[in-house]
Amino acid sequence: MKKFKIGFLTICMFLLFIPLLGMTFRPTLETTENRILSSFPSLIKDNGGINLNFFSAFETYFSEHFAFRNELVATDGKIQGKIFKTSANNNVIYGNDGWLYYSSTIPDYSGTNVMNERELENLKRNISIANKWLKDRGITMLLTVPPNKNTLYGEHMPYYSSTIISNEHTLFKLNELCEEENILYADLYSTLKDENEVLYLKRDSHWNNKGALIAYNEILNTIKHPHDDYSDLVANRAKNENGDLNKMLYSYYGEKEVNYHYDIPQNYEYISDTKSVEDGLIETKCNEKEKALVMFRDSFGNTLIPLIANQFEQAYFTKESTYRLDNIVSEQNPDIVIFEKVERNLRDYIKEPPIITMPEIKDISISEEALIDGMEIEITTNLYDPSFYELKGKINESLSKDSDIIVYVDGKYLDAYDIYEDEFLVYLKKIEYPNKIFEIEVLLKENDTTKRIYKGVIESGE
Repeated sequence: MKKFKIGFLTICMFLLFIPLLGMTFRPTLETTENRILSSFPSLIKDNGGINLNFFSAFETYFSEHFAFRNELVATDGKIQGKIFKTSANNNVIYGNDGWLYYSSTIPDYSGTNVMNERELENLKRNISIANKWLKDRGITMLLTVPPNKNTLYGEHMPYYSSTIISNEHTLFKLNELCEEENILYADLYSTLKDENEVLYLKRDSHWNNKGALIAYNEILNTIKHPHDDYSDLVANRAKNENGDLNKMLYSYYGEKEVNYHYDIPQNYEYISDTKSVEDGLIETKCNEKEKALVMFRDSFGNTLIPLIANQFEQAYFTKESTYRLDNIVSEQNPDIVIFEKVERNLRDYIKEPPIITMPEIKDISISEEALIDGMEIEITTNLYDPSFYELKGKINESLSKDSDIIVYVDGKYLDAYDIYEDEFLVYLKKIEYPNKIFEIEVLLKENDTTKRIYKGVIESGE
């Protein structure tokens, strides 16, 4: 019995040391995770001192590079999925019939993330300000929102269906919201929902190539831009798609699924140093087409780029989440600007609206003065575009859904973005404010009444 115990312990110790010993001949050098693996830490710093963080850095290095890491991750994912019907990754939901979903979509799916009236007004106001700014420059703007996968195909969600408190989604309200403000809106939810076949991948968070083709046509039809609809193409189907959720659960060893493939000629060429459609910035040109495009996009744009780039003389695709709209429009001089952002990230337009020189408002008539105690206002350099200040204020009073904020800055009354429940934001181009000291007034407009609620002088806190 003693020999058996010793032998068993020896085998266990050997198995435990395999990942470490295996690093000498088969370390993990690549991952399906969207990040760069750490390098081996140095015990001595560049200045000759001892690296006191060596052991914590080595722990990170080992956790990323130990031998057979990807194989072990895949094995763990398959055991938990097949046997326990659960996901080994907190970011992935293990659904029914082989379907996988992004866990960050649960609040939208369950109806707990629906914007209230004030948030909807904020969303409408912020997008309409950007739309007006572009219209004043003769530029067409289009908003489009790819639905979360479980908004269209929620029937394969597991027990989370019991958490649904409402079938309402903010997404469903965008059509009416955009109509009220004359904002062009490509309604991808209605377009995709009306199709009889599944247009998203089972093991990926995005649409398949056929879904992308339908979305592409809806977008360009909405802006009335002449384009090839590729309706005469016949798709080849191949089981070669290793979806993003599949990779998160099973690394390189997950089951691949069928996707559509179209033989679309690439008439455009890259004028940026582009490695793949995953790149954060992609620029293209297509000499046989007309007009210039700027498209702010997320990962749903990966499959749209080869289609859209074929239809514009110049196209600029950027993945930045806070849109540097002013500077990019000045640089690119586009005819059309597209805002594309997935459903689960709609609040980004409230939290971090596009960076522009705010529209000036003329003929302000102030009805009364009702200064609010404790108004919080600060002016700092914008994190994403250092050529701009951002003036943020917190009113500390409840605002109705019809309340608008106007900010007076050094002789100009400016539209303000609405962020959160009682906060506002104004971007100021630094070159226009060299003194760094600002005379500020804050006006609250409700119905036909405009009252001054703050007056003061503020210095920028760079």
